[in-house]
Amino acid sequence: MEPITYKDILNPIVENPLVGIIKKLDTQRAYQHDIVVPSGHIHYEGGILYAGEEEYTVNDLAHDQISGKLDIPISYYKKMKTEYPELLDKNINGWLSRKEKAKFLLRTFKYADTDSVCRAFLSDRYNILDNYDVLITALEAIKDTGIEIEIVKANVTDRRMYIHAVAPSIHVDATNLLDDYLADTSKAVLNNGIISGILLTNSEVGMGTFEVAACAQILKCTNRMHDRASKFRKVHLGGKMDEGIIQWSQTTRNKNYELIMSQVKDAVKTYLSQDYLGQLTLKLQRAKDTEIEHPVQVIENISNALNIEQAHRDNILKYFLRDQQSQNALGVLNAVTRESQKMLPDSQYNVESELFQMLPGIKKWDKPASKN
Repeated sequence: MEPITYKDILNPIVENPLVGIIKKLDTQRAYQHDIVVPSGHIHYEGGILYAGEEEYTVNDLAHDQISGKLDIPISYYKKMKTEYPELLDKNINGWLSRKEKAKFLLRTFKYADTDSVCRAFLSDRYNILDNYDVLITALEAIKDTGIEIEIVKANVTDRRMYIHAVAPSIHVDATNLLDDYLADTSKAVLNNGIISGILLTNSEVGMGTFEVAACAQILKCTNRMHDRASKFRKVHLGGKMDEGIIQWSQTTRNKNYELIMSQVKDAVKTYLSQDYLGQLTLKLQRAKDTEIEHPVQVIENISNALNIEQAHRDNILKYFLRDQQSQNALGVLNAVTRESQKMLPDSQYNVESELFQMLPGIKKWDKPASKN
C-alpha cells in the first residue's frame, strides 16, 4: 500500500457523513505535528519552510498567514510568489530577521517522506482546539441533552470543519409560508414542513473560532438557512507556549472541552426547540412579505457582497425566476441556498452564514440598475 499523503486526507467525503468525517479526522490526527519556533530558526526558500532541521511545503493558507504575520501586503505577496519567487524568499527571510523576539506556532502534517506540509503559521498564543476532539465532545454533549439528531452533512477542508445536524422531531408546518414555492421536489420529502437544526464549525488552523449556530431546513427542497445572530463561540487564544513540540497537558485539554460541552448543551437546548424554530419561521415569513421589484439587481448586489462567482449567479437568477410564483426576499434566500449546495464547503459556509443576516435590509438593493 502506498503511503497516505496530504492530498489524500483532504479528499471529499462520499460515505455516511458521520462515519466519513470521523475516519478523515482520525487520519489527520495521526500525522499532526505542532511546533513553536523562534523566528531566527525559520528560513524560507523556493516554497519550502525550514524550521530548525525540519522542512515543510507551505500550503495556500499558511502562505496567507505568513503574509499577515510579517505585514507583507497579500496582493504583493502573491505577485512575488507567482512572478518573482526569489524576491519572496528575500522578503520573508528579511522580515523574519526583524522579529527577533517573535515565536510562531507551526501546525503541520508530518510524514516519513518529503511531502510534509506546513498548514498553518500562527501566533504562539493560539489555543489549539483539534477538530476530532471538538467533534467527539460535541456529539457527547448532544447525546446528554436527550435530543435525537441526524448528521446530514460533514466536511473538513484545509481551513475549517463543518457539521450540519438536524432534529426531525422538532418541526413546524409551513404550508402558508411555502405555498408558492415551486422547487423541484423529485428528491426531497414532499411536505411543507421546516425542521430545526444546528451547524457546528471549528478551525484548528486559525480560520475562526469554534461555533454553534442555529439553522432551519425546508423539507421541500432540503435548503438550509443559518442564523448566526446569537451564535455560541469559543475563542482560540491561550497563554504563550514554550518552544519545541507542543504537547498539551490533560488539564488544559479538559478546560477547553468542558467549555465546549457546556456551550453545545446550551446551544442545543436553545436552538433545537419549538420556540426557536418558531422565531426562525417568523423571520422567513417577514422575508416572504418583502416584495422584490428588481430581482436581477438584487441578486447581482447580494452576489457582489458575498463574492459569488458568475456561474453561480446565473443559476441563482434562474432558480429565482423559475421556482417562485411571486417575487420576494424569501425567494432570493431559497434561490441562493439552493445554489450554495453546489459550492465548495468554505464558499458554501461563507455565503449561507451571511445571507440570512442580509434579509432585513434587502430593500436597499431593490433598485433599478444604474445607467452610468
